[in-house]
Amino acid sequence: MQIGIDNPENPSTLTASLDFEDTWHFAAGAQQQLSPSTFWGFALEYVYRGTLDTELRSRLDVEKGGRGDLVGSYEDTGAIFAAAYFSWTF
Repeated sequence: MQIGIDNPENPSTLTASLDFEDTWHFAAGAQQQLSPSTFWGFALEYVYRGTLDTELRSRLDVEKGGRGDLVGSYEDTGAIFAAAYFSWTF
């Protein structure tokens, strides 16, 4: 079991200039050996990123080829990652 907090040192390099502030992640997994040459396992992780505010302004108007502005926030963002695996050595 793992509990962690991430706070990137340079969040300006992230896509759309999202301010990640504090990111929490919780993970758990297990592995079982079926024989001397095979095993399987699974893992599950939940990442909570809180509210992500962004203010990305285009340098050009949309009419002149710009992409427009991305301004606002993503409220209570989170993601779940799941994985299962099987290994056989021969």
